Amino acid sequence: MGSPLASNAQTLALSEMVEVASALTEAYEHVISNTYGDSRSRILVFVADLVLRRKPYLVVSREGFLELSSYVFGNEDHRDFLFTLYYAFGSRWGMSAQRYAMLAANLAYSACPVTGGAEVNGAPSVIAQRLASATETQELIEANPWLAIVLLLQTFIRVSPLKSN
Repeated sequence: MGSPLASNAQTLALSEMVEVASALTEAYEHVISNTYGDSRSRILVFVADLVLRRKPYLVVSREGFLELSSYVFGNEDHRDFLFTLYYAFGSRWGMSAQRYAMLAANLAYSACPVTGGAEVNGAPSVIAQRLASATETQELIEANPWLAIVLLLQTFIRVSPLKSN
């Protein structure tokens, strides 16, 4: 278990995160509105699965990230949706390398509920060992912008519960 982000890590202010939420919501509605037929149905189920069934702190763990990567890249609709949403979001938000790094820092710190060593974090070691540190998570998000979109969907998009099969 690593330490949290350095205290000097630059993150977005609350007002900037409100802008992120607005840009993501607009981009999501735009992309969904311009998707049709079976693809749209599959995307809505995919988003519901991401939001309702997957936990942010687990999707950024080593095991969770590998499983999520297979889920995303194993299906053309999933991949295309996330990549298109990344473009639509970035265009609306005014994405730059610096702003993206700050967003990655916000998401990374938020997705890591256990920090510090076992002597101070209170989590059983079997759980703490499975979770990524905020620093590892930030590196993962910076290298995989589609993962930022997954985390933003989990944070800002409301979905209807999935029907049981």
